[in-house]
Amino acid sequence: MTTQRPERRARTVALAGLGFQILLSVFFAILWSWGQTEALRALMLLSAIGNIVWLFLVLACQQRVLVQEEKFETEQLQRERAAAGGTDAIFDVADEELLLARRRLQWMYRWMLPSFSILIILLLALAGLLGWKWSIGQSLSSEGWPTVGEDKVRLLFFMTLGAAFVSFLFSRYATG
Repeated sequence: MTTQRPERRARTVALAGLGFQILLSVFFAILWSWGQTEALRALMLLSAIGNIVWLFLVLACQQRVLVQEEKFETEQLQRERAAAGGTDAIFDVADEELLLARRRLQWMYRWMLPSFSILIILLLALAGLLGWKWSIGQSLSSEGWPTVGEDKVRLLFFMTLGAAFVSFLFSRYATG
């Protein structure tokens, strides 16, 4: 009988999410290059920055799988030693120093998670400050905004709506 371990499912979902986010970013980049609207440019930048979140999730979930395997191996070794009648004096399985995968996961949560968070904050700030060609006092009805043809607007609307629907379906898969 095989059991589905939640860490393996989380890793699978994280890998699928990273792949989906990359495809979504490329899709929005293609739409932006064709439509040349500021809204699609913002959507493309935000979607591209979202790849960093999924990258960290893939790394963290992979490490959690390794922690689970390490825990299983440690329990197996402890059972073998107990069955042989030996003592745990040579290899103390409760010793935290020997659990390398767990220490690495703690390091990831302590240092990588804040680093990724700071990177995301900086990229969002750069996208907001340097990514768009607008000024704070500029009105939406001013002449500086590029115009988009009526035929392009409809197609871009339905393509973006389709991407939102597929994203919704993926979110339902990811939550189980």
